[in-house]
Amino acid sequence: MMRFGGRGGWQGALDQARLDRPVFPYQRAFAGLVQSLGTVDSFLSIGVGTGTALNSVLASHPNAQLYGVEIDQTVLEVAIRYFHAPDHRRADYYVGDGFAFIRADMPNLYDLIFVDAYMRNDIYQPALDPNALDALRQRLRPQGVVAYNIIGQNLATGARGTFVRAAKSRFASVLDLPVGVPFSDQNRLVILTDHRSLLQDLCRSLGQASVLKWHERLLWPQRLRSL
Repeated sequence: MMRFGGRGGWQGALDQARLDRPVFPYQRAFAGLVQSLGTVDSFLSIGVGTGTALNSVLASHPNAQLYGVEIDQTVLEVAIRYFHAPDHRRADYYVGDGFAFIRADMPNLYDLIFVDAYMRNDIYQPALDPNALDALRQRLRPQGVVAYNIIGQNLATGARGTFVRAAKSRFASVLDLPVGVPFSDQNRLVILTDHRSLLQDLCRSLGQASVLKWHERLLWPQRLRSL
């Protein structure tokens, strides 16, 4: 496992016996989302961690162009060396602030963007800035998808509530998939898109995804909801 120091949260983990199955539930949920998308030609991961999201895209869309932005050079090096993250021949990596990266004058557009940007014990606060949504949207291809890993029990109040309301004003669909213990602070996949059939497509994909555990295939399509 990779973590933020002795008392920080987990960055990621790898099961050496099952390299094809992500360890954490939210990572498996993201893999289910990836499988529900028809084509992903270009993918950006804001926050690389152990590289699990990049490998999930590679498994379902082997021809996708992969991009990763990681604020910590050491995390990137460890991910490639010890956690089987795609190497520099297969993915283009950048070291720095992911939200400065998407605002930079670069031509890249993406079918899928995953925001998994955490500091020691909380989400990287610029990720919840409503203005970041405009920059993300400008980097999406038509019908593209932005997925956030957000930890929390309540998406209606505070910075998370402000973020969700801003997202609903900018995207046709905002979906929420909580994957932890109900009525507790838990990981949830929050998905932003103009792809209006994604709710149905993702429900079907989650119910069939081999990367999920059997109870996840049963429960998660019922938990998925439109905000």
